[in-house]
Amino acid sequence: MTEVSGVRATPGGRVRLVFQPGGFNILRDSRFSWLRSLDEDWIGGLALLGAIGLGIGAAAAAHAGLRPLAIALGVLVIPFVVVLLVFLVLKAIESLVGWIVLIGLIILFPLLLFPGVRQWAGKHWDGKPAARRLDWPRERIASTRRALDASGLAVQVLGADGATLVLRAGGEAARQLDTEFARLLGGPASPPARTFARR
Repeated sequence: MTEVSGVRATPGGRVRLVFQPGGFNILRDSRFSWLRSLDEDWIGGLALLGAIGLGIGAAAAAHAGLRPLAIALGVLVIPFVVVLLVFLVLKAIESLVGWIVLIGLIILFPLLLFPGVRQWAGKHWDGKPAARRLDWPRERIASTRRALDASGLAVQVLGADGATLVLRAGGEAARQLDTEFARLLGGPASPPARTFARR
């Protein structure tokens, strides 16, 4: 499974493509997708640093007799403190749930000694996550056309059902897109045309 982000789809807008051996899925991507790459601990740490820095600045301004600056910095501390408190509450809940699950497993584990419980568990849990249906399975793709345009690489996917999807990407995302379509369709990546051929 390979994920290609930074792709613009027509129709669809900004998307991420998840390629699997039998096709690919289209997932919505937002303008704030870079937030996904930030670890939640970084967010908590930045909130703590912001709260401490602005709090010290407000205290120093108050001590120096700069009351308006102290009030302004004090007001700016509030969002950082709120984010920090939310972060701490979420971390506490995450830890609590983890401990509850661990204790529950330790308590329930001996039940697996009974054959009926083992059979029930085997029927209801196979250890594999539920597979998501592919948006564009290989059988749905009638043909693809690739072309270079101002934004980089454009791939036009023509569906057997008559649907048309145009995917545009530049830079590394364009290279990944090209490679993944070549892998999906079972052939080497050929140099794309300068424009789509007219019908």
